[in-house]
Amino acid sequence: MIESIILIIAGFVNFALALAIITLKDFGKKYVATSPKAYIWRKIFGEDRAYEIIKKYFGPAGLVIGVIFMILGVYFAYIAFQGNYPTEETACLGLDRTSRDELKIFRILF
Repeated sequence: MIESIILIIAGFVNFALALAIITLKDFGKKYVATSPKAYIWRKIFGEDRAYEIIKKYFGPAGLVIGVIFMILGVYFAYIAFQGNYPTEETACLGLDRTSRDELKIFRILF
């Protein structure tokens, strides 16, 4: 359950920051100028060109990734609230095979 909450929060933060970089020019310029993650982009392309690349490519990618994280978080919360995920007792008995497969997918992804 806590994993789904973390995914929803991380997706929302990622979505909000990507949206801010795309829409707020001052925020995006300041991010490119001060972020250690944008250091290589600044050195290769310069600040203005790096900002344009981040705005054009990485901003929309960040929006998509944020939405995917939120959808996965809601999906895993839905599974948890249904109560179909295996407990230690049901896992030992081999019950809830479908739910166990969904949890395996979650553990592989994250």
